[in-house]
Amino acid sequence: MSATGNERGLTLRSPGRFLAAADRLVELWRTVGDPADTALRDRVADAVIGARAYHLFTAASASRFAAGAALGAESSLNKVFWSEYDIALHETALDLLGPEAEAADGPWAEGYVFALAGPVYAGTNGDPARHHRRAAARSARRDGADAVSPHGRAAGVRPARWTRC
Repeated sequence: MSATGNERGLTLRSPGRFLAAADRLVELWRTVGDPADTALRDRVADAVIGARAYHLFTAASASRFAAGAALGAESSLNKVFWSEYDIALHETALDLLGPEAEAADGPWAEGYVFALAGPVYAGTNGDPARHHRRAAARSARRDGADAVSPHGRAAGVRPARWTRC
């Protein structure tokens, strides 16, 4: 079980990566965000909360592991969380930047493409077709097409929480 736990995100590097990305997202919000768009503001706040929760969860898991405890199913849940969280965080940034951001090959667009691979290489929720549909729905929305998201919602309708992404 320790090999599985170690490969499922029990490293102290990834929480730092997500904390830094959440900080960059907050800075992006401060620069280009519309204070009247409370739904997008809430998604930015959820990103910060998610990064901090992931950091605390990983630190607690590392402490338990160091004390000799075996890691169980929580390591798999952790892997699902961070892989979905990474996509949601980058989607929020792209939505802040507007429809041209995805085609601009900037750092947020590149991070989004990398994040789409996360659920696949995470190995726990990696249906490649699902993630391809998700990216195609974003592209359709960017191009102004009337599309349905991979979750069956009308294009542009976002879930209120990361856990429902």
